[in-house]
Amino acid sequence: MSVVSMERPEWHTEQPAWMSALSPREVEVLDLVVRGMSNAEIACALYVSLPTVKTHVAQILRKVGARDRVQLVVTAFRSGYAWTTPRVPAPRRAPHET
Repeated sequence: MSVVSMERPEWHTEQPAWMSALSPREVEVLDLVVRGMSNAEIACALYVSLPTVKTHVAQILRKVGARDRVQLVVTAFRSGYAWTTPRVPAPRRAPHET
C-alpha cells in the first residue's frame, strides 16, 4: 500500500502547458475549484453570476482537456499547479453563513 504525500513534488518547477491558455479570470476560478468550492461559492467570492461561473468552468475544462471537475482537480495536482500558493484571497462569507 502506498502513501500519498501532500508535499509539493520537487520536479514541478515549470507551469503546466495548459496554463498559458487560461485567462486571468479562469485562473482565479481554477484556484477556487481546486480549493473545493461550489459554483455558487465561487460566484459569491468573485462577485459574478452563477451562469458566468459555469461558463468559466466549462471553458477551463475544455482548455485543460478534463471531462469533469474531479479530473480537473486531479490534473491540477498531478501537474504541480495545485501545489502553488493560491493567487485568490480567501472567499468572503455570505451574510447568512456568519
